[in-house]
Amino acid sequence: MMKKTNLFYWLVLLICVGGTSSIVVAVNLHVKQVLVDGENGVDGLDNPRHIALSSNNRYTFVTSADDNALLILKVGETLTPITTFRNDLDPNYKLEGASRVVSFGEPFTAAIASFYDSSLTLFTLNPSKQNPDNFSWVNAHSDNLSYERIFKSNEDLGDLDALGLLGAWDVIVTPDEKQVFVASYQSNAVTVFNAVANASLAFDSKLSFWEGSDASLGRPVSLAYAKRYNELVVAGFEGNVLSIFKKEQDGSFVFKNAIRQDDDKQKLLANPQHILFSPNEQFLYVACSGSQSIVVFERVDDEFVYKQAITNADIGGVGLNGVSSLVTTGDGKLLFAAGEFDEGLLVFNVSDIGEVAFAQHFKGAANDIKGITSIAITNDDKHLLLSLGKQDALYMIQVTD
Repeated sequence: MMKKTNLFYWLVLLICVGGTSSIVVAVNLHVKQVLVDGENGVDGLDNPRHIALSSNNRYTFVTSADDNALLILKVGETLTPITTFRNDLDPNYKLEGASRVVSFGEPFTAAIASFYDSSLTLFTLNPSKQNPDNFSWVNAHSDNLSYERIFKSNEDLGDLDALGLLGAWDVIVTPDEKQVFVASYQSNAVTVFNAVANASLAFDSKLSFWEGSDASLGRPVSLAYAKRYNELVVAGFEGNVLSIFKKEQDGSFVFKNAIRQDDDKQKLLANPQHILFSPNEQFLYVACSGSQSIVVFERVDDEFVYKQAITNADIGGVGLNGVSSLVTTGDGKLLFAAGEFDEGLLVFNVSDIGEVAFAQHFKGAANDIKGITSIAITNDDKHLLLSLGKQDALYMIQVTD
């Protein structure tokens, strides 16, 4: 029987199987700090999967899929670990296979989607005079089904899958921090939660199918939300599809349209693993691990049309294998990307009309940056945080002009 850890790696492996610009300007990148699991008291970085920052950049949250943990660090000139919550210390945390994390609210709350526990877990800042940086567990949303029932049984789950959190993979929060969305691979669904008082969430609804159709979401693994347009975009890895939902005035979500791998221009839309809106929400970047490429769509007349694709061939042959991480600077002029099964960090310039051009490939002074699983950027765009899955490490990168 396949072990849980092996199944997680199997799914990651399954999921992770060029334009022009008038000016290409590289930025200066410098490794400022490296934290490694098990060294100098650092715990909770065994196969780190995702990084999130609090809105004021005071705290960093990192999930670990093999420690089944959440590591919380304080952000200053460098990163200082505060605490680690681990499943082996308290299974009520439901952090088995912790995947993605998002921070919202004040005091700050971290919401973690965990694949094996099929759950959404909340931790919140609970300061005291003795410890102003104290975090505590709030609760965990889950249907409380066993790993064997979810992943090993062929029997239909039916109504047992009430919350749509089976194989929870991605979690995001709306810009107004009023709703949280969870994409769940095994449930083939997106769950909508409403933020309520005391750092809590209340179940709202579950999106499983397109309205008026039996077409599924294609095993969702990534989400993006456009505030200006009230749109939720869902990336379906298995279906090679982006499903777009519109939020109505009554708060419900209605299927709008879908972008499929159905013509020559969109043939690289294979296994979309991570999606990201540009800051102005006019462009949608899609990290496609199946085609080892970044596909760019532009909003035209309230629809997304294909604009550009960047492949390994466009950047020298290396960097986009298993591409699964994307982030932009606040002004949208720089796009950073990385492949989990590749080397280094990729930097792209973005022109005023949305054209993306390769600028540089940063591997660190010792060529030690490999297997990036997540990228985060501080509000001032001066630092990047990188999680390296196979190296059990967290890097702090200084960014200068």
